[in-house]
Amino acid sequence: LPSLLVGSSTVLTDAINIGSEWLGANHPAVGCLRLGVAVHHGQLPRPFLRAIEDLLRKQILRVTIASPTLAQGLNLSATTLLFHSLFRAGKLIPAEEFANVAGRAGRAFVDVEGQVLCVDFKAELGTRWNGLVQAARFRDLRSGLLQLVLALCKKLRERTEFSVAQVVEYVAGNATAWKPPENTEEEPHRARDWNAELARLDAALLSLVQHDTPVEDLANTLDSALASSLWQRSLRREDNESQALATALLRGRAGFIWRQSTATQRRGYFSAGVSFETGRLLDANASTLNQLLLEANTAFTQGRNDEAIAAVLAFAEIAFTIEPFAPDDLPDGWENIARDWILGRSMADLAGGLEAETVAFIDAALVYRLVWALEAVRVRASVTGEIDEDECAGRAALAVETGTPDYCAALLIQFGVPSRIAAIKAVRDCASSFTDASGLREWLRSELVTERMRDPKWPTEETASMWREFCDNQYNGASGRWDITPFQTLVAWSQPPPMPGTVVRVLSDNLATKPVVYSLDFSRLGVMEKFPNKFLEGVFLAKVGNDGKSMVGEYLGP
Repeated sequence: LPSLLVGSSTVLTDAINIGSEWLGANHPAVGCLRLGVAVHHGQLPRPFLRAIEDLLRKQILRVTIASPTLAQGLNLSATTLLFHSLFRAGKLIPAEEFANVAGRAGRAFVDVEGQVLCVDFKAELGTRWNGLVQAARFRDLRSGLLQLVLALCKKLRERTEFSVAQVVEYVAGNATAWKPPENTEEEPHRARDWNAELARLDAALLSLVQHDTPVEDLANTLDSALASSLWQRSLRREDNESQALATALLRGRAGFIWRQSTATQRRGYFSAGVSFETGRLLDANASTLNQLLLEANTAFTQGRNDEAIAAVLAFAEIAFTIEPFAPDDLPDGWENIARDWILGRSMADLAGGLEAETVAFIDAALVYRLVWALEAVRVRASVTGEIDEDECAGRAALAVETGTPDYCAALLIQFGVPSRIAAIKAVRDCASSFTDASGLREWLRSELVTERMRDPKWPTEETASMWREFCDNQYNGASGRWDITPFQTLVAWSQPPPMPGTVVRVLSDNLATKPVVYSLDFSRLGVMEKFPNKFLEGVFLAKVGNDGKSMVGEYLGP
């Protein structure tokens, strides 16, 4: 395929190097990037996604292929948005999601309007498309808690075929009401979907009511907590049947949780951010999981990496049997992949030609689910008093998340170094012992690091550019502080300048290396000659100077 990139391919070098390191050189996302096409998916490594998003912000990449993460707050916009399908897992996508995604079409200050298109090869989607377009004009403004409860009520009625009165009685004191439904060929994820929605309800209940509230006061406490809330106002607009079902299910689930647990347990579940069922399974395995976590944290702190990894793998074998920490699939030899990942081996070495499968396992099972499990167990045990917070708390989770047992290298990755190779080599070449951001900046300014950086190919030839960009950000923008800087500069006018005192816009323009000057109606006027190095991150307030040739104003930025 011909490349869609406009301009020199050198602008992609760092992003391609990051992708090759984390995904392998043969991964489809890296291959697409070489063609000037961005691939954005929630399961791609975070450093690679940051590099992609930076290229998109600079408008270097003209085509993006995005997964449903586009509807989950991904800050992208486009002139044209193309739907591949209106279905997911055989079901029509919700109108709310359709509206959210469609809203990405039309870039502010660039496009007057955006296009939203869908390719229909079989001429079967016209009615559904028109229905989604119409439905997207209306938003469901009901309480999110009410929408969740009513969805659970609907599923309960479908499973039991009970009348309203029977469902109300069923959820009042029947433990079987909360068991997940059986999966079917048509709906292979029914149980997981049920558990996920129930977990959201549990989180809401545990955040609404004090954990030491007596069970006999629960109904009144819930009513008091929800008084004058959106839940109550939304509930009043429902029919009598829906009101009875929603109230019964909310009280029934709260009563079930309170009767089956203690205040301390509930406090632990809430702090760990897990559902009641997950919390009970963590309780049942608490002694083993707590001990393995302590062993892993201590061993990583003392540099006994083999013992630490053994403890992490033993922890994972238990955690991976508990929802929501259970991966969809565990590849053969996953323990070896996990061990090599934590020891800092490159993706190309440990993938063995199966980059896509290996990356999916590392990101979904290790970096996401296992880290979540490690932190959930740590927080729960700390809140319940089963273990004490100590100086090595969190070391195991940090090693798994960043893919290195070296604490300083892991912190470098967390602070924004996009390359594991660069972070690991930097701390090996230059002795380090920092534990926070200020210590990191002091280390970067040390004579040892300064001397190494005189080599333009350090830490490695492939990572030198991104390493220096990280250091510049730490030097110049570490505090996140913006200043107001007055300026006066000449402009290379591409047409006669406006009258002196005329207010103008100053913006970045695609691949322009200098800020571009526009009129208020976005007619291009020229290019600034002198400007701050970080002009892409700041804001200009400018007007034509009194001499009619220069531009004066203020720059707000780092």
